[in-house]
Amino acid sequence: MSGPWLPDIAAATPTDTGSILGEKYRVSRLLGEGGMGAVYEAENTWTRRRVAVKVMRPEYARDPEATQRFLREAQSAAQVDHPNVVSVLDLGRDATSGSLFIVQEFLVGRELRAMIDERGAVPTEEALALILPVVDGLAAAHALGVVHRDLKPENIFLASSRAGRVIPKLIDFGIAKALRPRTNEFRTMVGQTMGTPGYMSPEQARGDLDVDARSDVWSIAVVLYELLSGRLPFDADPSPQVVLARVLTQAPLPIEQAAPSVPADLRVVLNRALQPRREDRHPDMQTLHAALTATQLGGRVRDTLRRTSSADEPAAAPEVVPPEAPRSARGSRWIIGAALCVLALLGFATWLPPLRSPQPPPLGVAVAPPRPRPVTPPPVVVPPPVVVAPAAIVVPPPVVAPPPVVAPPPVDRRVSRPPRGRDGSVRGANGAAIIE
Repeated sequence: MSGPWLPDIAAATPTDTGSILGEKYRVSRLLGEGGMGAVYEAENTWTRRRVAVKVMRPEYARDPEATQRFLREAQSAAQVDHPNVVSVLDLGRDATSGSLFIVQEFLVGRELRAMIDERGAVPTEEALALILPVVDGLAAAHALGVVHRDLKPENIFLASSRAGRVIPKLIDFGIAKALRPRTNEFRTMVGQTMGTPGYMSPEQARGDLDVDARSDVWSIAVVLYELLSGRLPFDADPSPQVVLARVLTQAPLPIEQAAPSVPADLRVVLNRALQPRREDRHPDMQTLHAALTATQLGGRVRDTLRRTSSADEPAAAPEVVPPEAPRSARGSRWIIGAALCVLALLGFATWLPPLRSPQPPPLGVAVAPPRPRPVTPPPVVVPPPVVVAPAAIVVPPPVVAPPPVVAPPPVDRRVSRPPRGRDGSVRGANGAAIIE
């Protein structure tokens, strides 16, 4: 088998500190080893982000089935975008060594297996708080047609959140199966048994080809059973064949016998999930999640998880609010200045005396008629028009005085008076006295 992802040579797995994978991932240290590869802590030299890099073992480099399984792990996990499923960031092949590698988010914490080995059975409420998020993540995977097929405490990672809480993360989709494959590259060989014996469903132990979401329902129920009781539903045995035979021929030990303190409503849910016939189990993860949260403790745990989930999310970047339409200081001052000019003009129009003949005096008073000769009044000075130019008006804050108004000089409207008489009085042409 050949293809762009298949290495041409079998090179040594990079283990030296400072080794570069894919031209940008600098290896820091070995984190762990599995059946098909080793996991390293590394740094993306371009982004400076810490990542976990799973590198395929060189002895599998020329095995087409192993290569497809390695690629399938990356492709299956990359499809699922869920806070309780590990994020796959990149997939590549190192040009120097020819090694295939998967780049995942770097997690700080420990596997669920380490906690069980240290503590054994845990309180019911704590067990539900660890399992419910994983069930939710599996539901998201199943919605995309991906069955994990290797659920066990080793593949549930207890990551530490920024708020100091534990976030269960589903990892290692190495033997995941596509329920609705686009091509035939996800085929499973007839009679091939893949998984971990103590957690495999009966149909998976038989090597059935039509393994579906109900197999994961069984396996996650076994993990919950172990959390509640500290043991597996079947007697342990060092021989995988013996364990598989018990899974196929025996009924699981009821949880009430292994952990009598488990509430009755939770026992009913768990015993249904562990039915040997998959038709008798919860049909999918959504149904199992609903059944678990419908129990008294499950509902309380669900509410607690909802209240605290926001604290586990990365801090959101500050929202960038685009500035308003360039309302600069100059523009704002123009608006204020224009308004003040309008007010000033209105005030000026009110204050300015009308340019017309004076009002007639009260009745009963004789007015001297003007002489017939023309009178040339001095020129009237008209104030220049006020021009409002937006770009020229600058109003300094905070108080802006209106521009000074130049009042026109008073117009001399007096007329020549007739000469006074000897007694000092002024008389008109008709002989009437003119009162000044």
